[in-house]
Amino acid sequence: MYRWLCVVMIIKLVWAIFPPSTPPMLIWGLDTPPPQTIFKYMKTFDLVRMLKPIHKDYMIVVYLATELTAKDINCPSCYPMMSQILPVRFYSQVEKPIRALDHISRVSISPGLVWHVLPADGTEINLAKEIPCEIGRIHCFNFGDRNLPAHDATIAAVLDELKSCRVIHIYTAFEEESRALKRRRYYSTSSMRHSHNEDTNVVFTGDVGQKADPTKLTILRHELAIVGVLKIILAEEVKVGHEVHYNRTYVELKTGNESLQVGLVGSHGVNEGFVIVLNTHMGYMLIESLPVGGSWQITRIIFNINVTYYPRELIFFSLKNSLCCQSITAYSDEGARLSLYSFHLDVMTEASDSGFNPDYKPKPCWHCNKYISSVLSQSIFALGLLIFVLSVGFIMLWDIGRNRFVQNIHDPDLHIKTDN
Repeated sequence: MYRWLCVVMIIKLVWAIFPPSTPPMLIWGLDTPPPQTIFKYMKTFDLVRMLKPIHKDYMIVVYLATELTAKDINCPSCYPMMSQILPVRFYSQVEKPIRALDHISRVSISPGLVWHVLPADGTEINLAKEIPCEIGRIHCFNFGDRNLPAHDATIAAVLDELKSCRVIHIYTAFEEESRALKRRRYYSTSSMRHSHNEDTNVVFTGDVGQKADPTKLTILRHELAIVGVLKIILAEEVKVGHEVHYNRTYVELKTGNESLQVGLVGSHGVNEGFVIVLNTHMGYMLIESLPVGGSWQITRIIFNINVTYYPRELIFFSLKNSLCCQSITAYSDEGARLSLYSFHLDVMTEASDSGFNPDYKPKPCWHCNKYISSVLSQSIFALGLLIFVLSVGFIMLWDIGRNRFVQNIHDPDLHIKTDN
């Protein structure tokens, strides 16, 4: 008995250390109980207890994407048809929903899930033949991707086909998005990894407080681009107990013929997107830029053995300008930061231009510095609106009881009775 108790305790400990995959779930066609909190996931058998009593009275149709996050479902523009269906219930985290549905299907008249796979070539399927109205059965559509608008169109077609049937529709995924799950598991285990390293020597390098010298820019040239950067600093998160420090490391750029490379995303030149490849002493750094609305946007930076860093700000620059940023900071899922200071990028859009031409004049700068943030602009607008309302109210209070009629000199005094 003692051995089994120890095994159960170990399993619970491992389960607590490594959070399970909890994709979001959307249920419509039935008014189900709301989630108790968004900070805890719904367990598998909680979903079983919720759907099992009503399973025999309804047909259940499940639509499964490969991976989903709560942000995907909280996107009304991604699901124009699904967003109009009521009643609907959203669960941000559900532990292994496909396992719960499989458990429910075992007690039905015809045990097992009925799977439907959409054709890979995009041909239409006969829904009337594929998915007839069968009360007590669970039908599953395996989408096999994360194409949200295509999912919405398929679900709308199934809804129209089964509009006369008592059916519950469930939209979820096989797994939580791998990047989000990896981030949650990292933060759940990071405190345990460093809890016994109180006397770890943390090395801090950097030049905080020193003035930047613009003459020390490192200029790299390529046939399609010119890159200038003052310094690159990688800050890696180090947890010591309950404290968080950062180990900062200078990333040195290599010079020479292979120091800068440019890769094209499409086959029709840089206008379809490009990748800047910088050769450093820690490996290659890839800066991806994609076209958005007639401009380019820096979407991500890949560095340090395929670690992906995402900028929090939307860094855009025009096709007719060069990018000039005082600093660009991107963040990884593990908490690391990659900063490029005094970063300049000029891309050759004309066939006659070349980055190796010493007489080439860079295009005008497109500064990415923000002098007023969205939060500050909203605060200023709210403050101005509040001052306007208070001013109108004060003027109305000030005018209460004041006489607005102009008295003629020959008229008797107001509010005085006379014999005339």
